[in-house]
Amino acid sequence: MQVDALLSHMSLGQSAQVALALIEQELRDAQYKTDMAAYRCIAKGELTSEAAMNFWFKKNALYELHLRLTQKATQGTSSAQRLSGMEDTSG
Repeated sequence: MQVDALLSHMSLGQSAQVALALIEQELRDAQYKTDMAAYRCIAKGELTSEAAMNFWFKKNALYELHLRLTQKATQGTSSAQRLSGMEDTSG
């Protein structure tokens, strides 16, 4: 991979890592609130198939956001390590 691409991945990864650190607790809270709302519907006998799908879509969206940010942060770390390795061997 070219140095420019590695730098781009590293920069994107750093941004993702900062974003994840800022919103991770809010993501957990949103997942918890979604679970609790679903459990309340179940307890009241009011869980419809439409509501269940909506709960699932919301949980999945939160999961996917967390997953994508984590993947980008990991890719950025990997790119930084590769760049560091290039510097070690070139100088």
